[in-house]
Amino acid sequence: MSTFNDYNSVTEVKGKSILELGPGHTYQLMELALERGATRAVIADIIKYLDDETVAKTGIEYIVYDGGAIPLDAGTFDLIWSHTVYEHLRYPKVTVDETYRLLKPGGVALHHIDLRDHLVLDENNPDTFNNLQYSQKLFKKMTWNRSIYVNRLRISEWIKLHEEAGFEVEILKTWESPAVKKKYREKAIGYLERYSEEDAITSQIFIKVTKPLDR
Repeated sequence: MSTFNDYNSVTEVKGKSILELGPGHTYQLMELALERGATRAVIADIIKYLDDETVAKTGIEYIVYDGGAIPLDAGTFDLIWSHTVYEHLRYPKVTVDETYRLLKPGGVALHHIDLRDHLVLDENNPDTFNNLQYSQKLFKKMTWNRSIYVNRLRISEWIKLHEEAGFEVEILKTWESPAVKKKYREKAIGYLERYSEEDAITSQIFIKVTKPLDR
């Protein structure tokens, strides 16, 4: 319920058509959206987590796709949501561009993105960005086909991807690692020195992106 309230407080669902990306087994956000007056609720995921009976019972539309183009018409949705999904995208630019295509002019996408190493999900641990020490080639080899894969994009890169797609970007909330902040300022984590302080210490973001009305 708290996640739903966080999203609904930004843009109310009543009267809106909504797409949620990659919720896995957790369909309750879309179920709540319909209860609160959403006109349409669609889930798109790369694996079929829900059985046909559950889908039929909830009234949610359920689409399985390959992680590339999402098989839905352009300009269809008022809202797009994701919760701790975007960090797992193998092809983030493709998905960002697809959300732009699928939103109506003036439509909004809300994404909570977890930027931490998913083996060290602890902001008080200075190793919470431990995966940034590896080269892209090695990290991909280690994790590409595993559930622990994260794309390791930092806050500035998520902003840039969305701006390049044509979105207006607003960062609603950020979290940071105090343990990493301390070590970063002491220059005690060598692999983070190539990043700005914001990129180095930001652990989670809640981002709102809007498709301009004239697009």
